[in-house]
Amino acid sequence: MSRTSIRSLRSSTALLALAFLTPLVFTARPAAAQPAPLDAFLCYVAKTKGFHKVADVHLVDQFNDLHYSVTEARELCTPAADICNCQGECPSASIGDPVTHLKQYKIEADRHGPKPFLPTGLSVTTCLGTVTLDAYDNDKLLVPALKSLQSPPQPDLKSSGVDHFNCYDVRLADKGKLDKNLQVSLSDQFTSRSKTFDVVTVEHLCVPADKNGEGVKRRNDALLCYEIKAAKKQPKFQKVKKVYSTDQFGSLVQDLTSEDDVCLPATIAGTPAPMCAGAPCEGGGDCTSQFCNSELGVCAPVCADPGSTCVCGGDCTSGFCNDSSGSPGFCAPVCAGTDTTCVCGGDCTSSHCDDSAGSPGHCAPNCADPSTTCVCGGDCTSGFCDDSGGSPGHCAPVCAGLDTTCVCGGDCTSGFCDDSGGSPGHCAPVFDGGKCVCGGDCISGFCDDSLGLPGVCGGVF
Repeated sequence: MSRTSIRSLRSSTALLALAFLTPLVFTARPAAAQPAPLDAFLCYVAKTKGFHKVADVHLVDQFNDLHYSVTEARELCTPAADICNCQGECPSASIGDPVTHLKQYKIEADRHGPKPFLPTGLSVTTCLGTVTLDAYDNDKLLVPALKSLQSPPQPDLKSSGVDHFNCYDVRLADKGKLDKNLQVSLSDQFTSRSKTFDVVTVEHLCVPADKNGEGVKRRNDALLCYEIKAAKKQPKFQKVKKVYSTDQFGSLVQDLTSEDDVCLPATIAGTPAPMCAGAPCEGGGDCTSQFCNSELGVCAPVCADPGSTCVCGGDCTSGFCNDSSGSPGFCAPVCAGTDTTCVCGGDCTSSHCDDSAGSPGHCAPNCADPSTTCVCGGDCTSGFCDDSGGSPGHCAPVCAGLDTTCVCGGDCTSGFCDDSGGSPGHCAPVFDGGKCVCGGDCISGFCDDSLGLPGVCGGVF
């Protein structure tokens, strides 16, 4: 059974399950003012000083729910205006948010988790037209940032209407090519007059991402970034040194060396793709789990069930989305363990969700009994799941031994669980006359099973 995303999503699953069951813990946010339309951004190649790797950054977007490491600071992107396409139309003649910049980082998905899903056949539209794109990599993150030419700005990004963006390297589908004469004209704080660029090709499709549970402000606003180069007779870019920027990863000093690409507001065709648990929602159709917690306005996880749907581990209160047969998958149960999460008994292959300390609980083992269900040895306090008749099996007793575990007498073929040293105990041998299956069940070492199992220690008299 595939275990995609079960381990890497434990912490987020626990938080989301709390949102699912205990909405009173949270305070509903007041309705926010509608943010200004998303700006275009002109991105500059930057030499960077002072960045240190950031591990375990959790990103949830419409395609993936994964953990990443942020390994390198790269470009700085400034809000840009006077965007004009090759027909001379200028759909964005002003900057809506001149303060919020975007900083591009290189990211790597957790090597021990699932690989990023790379969508294909996406129809994406910007002011330059509509293209069909195939993604082939996922290694960039755009982070809202503040910029100054004097000193590191203070980190105040709470009022920004700009999201984080998880970026996918894309190419034109079916080996397509852009119009050779395609151009954009734009200006920003480093370009006093509108400057015209030749558009070379598409580079990245960047979609809004929920970073570490901070939410998404505008789930339908994407950015499509194009590689550009200055058109003929256009002024050469003058390098800008000591540009200070601050974002959630800290403050950096960068030298801007050249223009690299332009990121234009984009829409992805079709119904807005549903998002994983934790994203904002208005109805179940907005969620890959098909469940929108209307009180909180966020997508919430559902209990394990073959009839459920999921894309991310966080869509499931068990933390396990079984997509072994394709995506979307279904929420599946997990084996017992204190590091698991559960809300329903069905979240556990043992069918036992221990929420005695609060919800979400953890999947707990059962004492040996033919009426129990199990898939893993950990589902059983005896440590033995008998699946000889098929899976799921049932928890079965084990022979006495110091290396055994037990909670109930039924966990032991001798019927004696010695927990004098604490629980769990171990299966211990009994005196002659007691029941047995193995010689080790008997202090005498002799189990007489001549009349069938269980036998009798010391023989039948």
